[in-house]
Amino acid sequence: MTHSKANTNNKINVSQNYKLKNYDTFKKCKNRTICYNSNNSVRFTAFTEMEKYSHFFILIFNIPSSNFSQFGGGDGLTEATAFKIYTKAHLEELADSAVWNMNPNFTTGKYFKLMNDITDTVTIPIPYFMGTFDGQNYTVSMNIYIGPVNRIGLFRVIINSTVKNLRVTGLSRGGSYVGSIVGQAETSHILNCHSSVFIKFNMSSAGGIAGRCSGSVIANCSNTGTIEQIGIGSHYPSATINGMVGGIVGFVLDSSVVLNCFNAGLIKGTPSLGGALSNYGGIVGRGPGNFSNNVNVGVVIGGENVGCIVGETVGGNAVLENNYYDKQMCVCCEE
Repeated sequence: MTHSKANTNNKINVSQNYKLKNYDTFKKCKNRTICYNSNNSVRFTAFTEMEKYSHFFILIFNIPSSNFSQFGGGDGLTEATAFKIYTKAHLEELADSAVWNMNPNFTTGKYFKLMNDITDTVTIPIPYFMGTFDGQNYTVSMNIYIGPVNRIGLFRVIINSTVKNLRVTGLSRGGSYVGSIVGQAETSHILNCHSSVFIKFNMSSAGGIAGRCSGSVIANCSNTGTIEQIGIGSHYPSATINGMVGGIVGFVLDSSVVLNCFNAGLIKGTPSLGGALSNYGGIVGRGPGNFSNNVNVGVVIGGENVGCIVGETVGGNAVLENNYYDKQMCVCCEE
């Protein structure tokens, strides 16, 4: 085989005899067609018997990603030219492109638009997102479970992001920080998002929209899905389990805002283990912030601290105004 040197003409760069010590880096792309390098170039990988030999032959093609049509169109640079998401495969491409340790900046400042309902069930979460995702009021069917790990949702972690106008249905299951839209939101906005997802968790924090948020705004969102704490089993045999569970968000840090939200989903928890107190609320499980103009009509069955709006407020600066609920819907413990 002729080896062509990489140059400004984007000729193929072939590397031979790549050592197995780099296997962990490449196995993440083993079942994927396309992966991205930190310089946004497309990396195609071809493996031959890597598990059987101490050395293997690998081809790496470094070609600028601008030479390829990504997703269903668009360039992602503006809202008007947002990347278009039509299919489950496009969401999986986004998941592949947004792996933190391989391509942390791919989504930064980029725009994405969902162009239709996705009924082909999505099973791979988007690991790390720093852009704007507009669902345009379409629905994504999901079944997210990758083991008893933390930060689970359609998006695992969003930072400095906006996710809006998105509907989700199906299942989201994990350890802690489990949500439907996002597992963990940092300094982000989640707007006009609606979930009927069944959420199962077996450690601490879970919410109908977000498992955990910090310095973020969640507004005009709703949840009708059940949120249930399931048995910890053998994964956490001696763990401290203190549920922080809310119909919209489980655990709030840094005075986030939850505004104009609605919960009708059942919230079903268990008493805490290991000495910590559980906090179950119809809107927010635990935290400081502004939680106003919200409505809860869902049944809340929890452990020690149960509230129809907030399980427990902390920090002394929580604001609760114009919230509506039926106190009979909120009970300490299931009989």
